[in-house]
Amino acid sequence: MLLKVNHLEKIYNKNKENALMALRDISFSANQGEFVAIMGESGSGKSTLLNILSMLDDPTGGEVFLEDKNILSLKDAEKADFRRRKLGYVFQNFNLLDQLTVKDNILLPLVLQGMKAQDLKAPLEGVVERLGLEKLLTKYPYQISGGQGQRTAIARALISNPKLILADEPTGALDSKTSEELLHYFSIINNQGQTILMVTHSAKAASVANRVLFIKDGKIFHQVYRGQESRQEFMSRINQAMTLTLGGGHLD
Repeated sequence: MLLKVNHLEKIYNKNKENALMALRDISFSANQGEFVAIMGESGSGKSTLLNILSMLDDPTGGEVFLEDKNILSLKDAEKADFRRRKLGYVFQNFNLLDQLTVKDNILLPLVLQGMKAQDLKAPLEGVVERLGLEKLLTKYPYQISGGQGQRTAIARALISNPKLILADEPTGALDSKTSEELLHYFSIINNQGQTILMVTHSAKAASVANRVLFIKDGKIFHQVYRGQESRQEFMSRINQAMTLTLGGGHLD
């Protein structure tokens, strides 16, 4: 088991009149090589969950284990180092640095780790080839398309060989064709053994995952597994589950 989340709770403004419980008793796990999507309406707590898993926010209670290490017990400097070495991030708006070329954006995590220049070539060539970015390395973010920008972001997330990729609405800023291309690349890297946890509002995006968790009012309401279903069949079940989640119904 790669990731284990135990009884996670998050209360904003705790002990105040305007206290807000964003997460309540969230528990789940993910195995190495799994692709898990997290769905729920706005305000359900899915982004809060992702922020805690990425150690950008602290929970009010609970534990998160990655490779049997309780990451929430780490000190701030240790968290920063752990994030750089073990986690990869893909954001809705890419978060590329405009003043850096595609190549330098991709290499940034390794540079921040202090890797020597002569050691950067091999990992760069590996992710660039996987994502078809060979002809874009000298371009700047403002010179490439949204799909190319998101592929650059994936390459940056993969460059440090992370144990877990956290993706926050990665198709949210893309048109349908470019979204499909991005999901295709996610499927490829997942099939190669990369573990992915993706927050999305899109059933189409979630349908490339192995499993979908549905969050409602800060709790895991339901989950569905793809199994041997086609992507279209799985998407139909996701839509049904999402409808019942939003409506407060019960699922068998």
